[in-house]
Amino acid sequence: MCGGGSVVSVGPILEHFLSLKSARDEHYSEECYKIEREIMNHIGQDLQTQIYILEQIVSLEHSPYCSQLLESLKKRMVQKISMEQYNDTLVKDALSQLNAAIEARSPIALKAALNPGWYSVKFQMTDIYKNGERLLSEV
Repeated sequence: MCGGGSVVSVGPILEHFLSLKSARDEHYSEECYKIEREIMNHIGQDLQTQIYILEQIVSLEHSPYCSQLLESLKKRMVQKISMEQYNDTLVKDALSQLNAAIEARSPIALKAALNPGWYSVKFQMTDIYKNGERLLSEV
């Protein structure tokens, strides 16, 4: 945790804020969003750290709102990992198609493989992509 705070001190503050937010039914107000971001940034800068700290908070005392937030963050983490795996699969498949187009030396296949219909820096920074661009400019 940053700022010298401890899990024990932040847990009740977060729980109280979340209970007030729920009672006032202000889930989407800008003010609540800013306060929640500030508290969550105090807990941790990344999702994994926030989950870890919330797990500690929930294990120390009964915190139903913190428990709900923890479950929400865990779902977000699963979605994030799933999206990263999906993106890795897209890049892998695109590189495979690009490699086949390079071997075939077909300008039409190269053009299609170099422009798969989505954008990825990871894809465009590979040596295979750079070789494909170079080869396309030569044919």
